[in-house]
Amino acid sequence: MPVPHHAVNDFGRFLSLEEKTSLELELNEYNNRTGNAIVFISVDSLTDPKTKKQYTIEKTANLYFNKWGIGDSIKNNGVLLLVSRKERGVRIEVGRGLEQVLTNPVCKQIIEDKLVPNFKKGNFYQGIMEAVKAIEQNLDEPPAAAELPATGTYSLQEEPASSETEDASMGGAIAAVAAVGVGIIALIFIWAAKQARRFGGWFTGAGFQSNRRGFFNNSYNNGRFFSSRGNSGWSSNDNTVSSYPDSSDSNWSSNDNSVASFSSPSFDPPPSPSSSSDSFSGGSSDGGGASGSW
Repeated sequence: MPVPHHAVNDFGRFLSLEEKTSLELELNEYNNRTGNAIVFISVDSLTDPKTKKQYTIEKTANLYFNKWGIGDSIKNNGVLLLVSRKERGVRIEVGRGLEQVLTNPVCKQIIEDKLVPNFKKGNFYQGIMEAVKAIEQNLDEPPAAAELPATGTYSLQEEPASSETEDASMGGAIAAVAAVGVGIIALIFIWAAKQARRFGGWFTGAGFQSNRRGFFNNSYNNGRFFSSRGNSGWSSNDNTVSSYPDSSDSNWSSNDNSVASFSSPSFDPPPSPSSSSDSFSGGSSDGGGASGSW
């Protein structure tokens, strides 16, 4: 297995130098903006040139992804776009951290809409770039999550009954308070009457009047006891209502001869990535994604 040189690793030689440069810039800019690592790999064949063992495109993509460590080791935010010339196969492999956004159906749709039609016409660069743009768009603007199903039944007709119940409860509370108030007032009148008989006095429109000084007399009470108590004694305020590095980086420097020499992958043994790029920081994939052919 060859080691990664860039975000664009065109071992199968699908792209011109100008096209590789353009795609490299696109992937670098996206990585710098979002931190997500998208890597493109093309191979001439899925057969190991050393062992002659034939691999599926799914197995090949997963080996490349995990051996190269595409994406961040914690976020697992890598995406691999793999193309094989001889088998005419394509694969989008998704890192663990992006599987909820780049779901298998989403990847399948990108392959069918962007890659396959263009590849059938020989428009490899256009198909790859359109697929990359679609991947970026889905990562930037994931589809809105479906509304969660209701966990219980709900009926609008139940609301009036609930309101009536609340009104009845409130009315009962008010009636209870009023009854207590009336009882207290009655007790006061009874007590006052007893005092009148004891000390000699009478009730007038101004309140209880006494012919004895010092107890509810005009100089102290002046008719304000019951009127004041009656008006303000029961008033209250209810408070309860309420990756890629710059392409000029020396770690990315390589010539086309070194890249072209890897015409097909070699899986035994796979070397560790030599690049210090953020695109290859230990990310991993569980095999999420989709495959297709043209």
